Amino acid sequence: MSAMRRIANENHRRRSITHGNRERAPLLPGTPPTRIATALRLSLPNEFRRLFSTSSVGNFSSEETLRKRLPRISNREIPRLETTLTCPGSTRTPFRRAEKSQIANQLFWHATRACGSDRHPISDRRKIGTLLRAISFFRIRFLWLASLLVCVSFASAATDLTSGYPVPEDGRVKNGVYTNEYFGLRYPLPTNWTEDLSGPEPSVSGYYSLAALKPAGILDATILIAAQDNFFSPEPAASAKEFLAQMKQHLDSSLSAPAAPSELKIAGRTFARLDYEGAGLHHAVVVTELRCHSVIFSLTSNRLQQIEILAASLNKISFAAAGDARWPVCVKDYAVPTNILDRVNPELTGPRYASVPVRLIVGANGKVAHVHTIAGFPEQKKSVAAALAQWEFRSYLVNGNAVEVETGLLFEFRQKQP
Repeated sequence: MSAMRRIANENHRRRSITHGNRERAPLLPGTPPTRIATALRLSLPNEFRRLFSTSSVGNFSSEETLRKRLPRISNREIPRLETTLTCPGSTRTPFRRAEKSQIANQLFWHATRACGSDRHPISDRRKIGTLLRAISFFRIRFLWLASLLVCVSFASAATDLTSGYPVPEDGRVKNGVYTNEYFGLRYPLPTNWTEDLSGPEPSVSGYYSLAALKPAGILDATILIAAQDNFFSPEPAASAKEFLAQMKQHLDSSLSAPAAPSELKIAGRTFARLDYEGAGLHHAVVVTELRCHSVIFSLTSNRLQQIEILAASLNKISFAAAGDARWPVCVKDYAVPTNILDRVNPELTGPRYASVPVRLIVGANGKVAHVHTIAGFPEQKKSVAAALAQWEFRSYLVNGNAVEVETGLLFEFRQKQP
């Protein structure tokens, strides 16, 4: 195709440039030199305006002249601008035909902007295509990044087994009621009672100080709610009554417990109670068994009558509907070699001769569903949780059906792992 035909086709394609409601003719080859020079003087930086006076427009007769006139356009850009301005009546020799369109386009673009339009006279369609390609590029990158984040989230969810299930120490006092989701327990506090300071962290022997309660006025009594994990107790008890019998045997000689532990029913569950006294204080300890834990209510006061009032308040305790049925089956020593199909030992880290007691829930499929590291140094607890996430067990069967099972395991950070 000849250069003149290409210019004619370009003229046909560019139409007119609209500014507001007024139509302006495009600045294309054949536009009077004075109009182009005026437009360029208005659009270009000050240092270039003198290059486009009406007397100098016709002097662009060679590529070398253009290089001298536009010193800030790099040599690499000059070949990309394929033509120079060819005006009617010019006696100068124009650029080579192969260089025609793009140099003119570059100059006409400046002139067009000076006439009130930001449109490039030849590349509206090209700009739209470039924009669509850019959108497509960033959309692909965004979708790739979103997919990566989703994968990371799923991977994190798959390996972080320390959350998602309630644990004993999650119990809280709110609006005058102590609630513990792990034990399915709800206890409305006595009138004008409130929560005291928080107790210590759970111990290596699996003892939890769950809540300390006190009256809002005169401090004449206290209630301590605690729990002992029977998987890690130095003397595991088979029942609440046995737990209190052991407690009575270990009472200090300054304390007196004339009566043996007795059983009672609260909210349909079996509790046991032990009373003792000493140093001017009266004590009543009421215990029940929940999820292989001994849940303990310790009542203390300097008045025996106040002890009976607090003991009566325990009758308001309630338990979640179908509590035992919705919990995993509690089995001690289930994590033994005969039940373990695959295991990874935790990385040896932190102090030597430290122990980390762990409660874990094994799903019906044999995969570890939850890990609760009860006590230990943070780096050791993290190491244990990461290792247990890779363990696999035989499914626990009840009446031929695989069910969830909750068990315990003690890790000791020595030369050999359990």
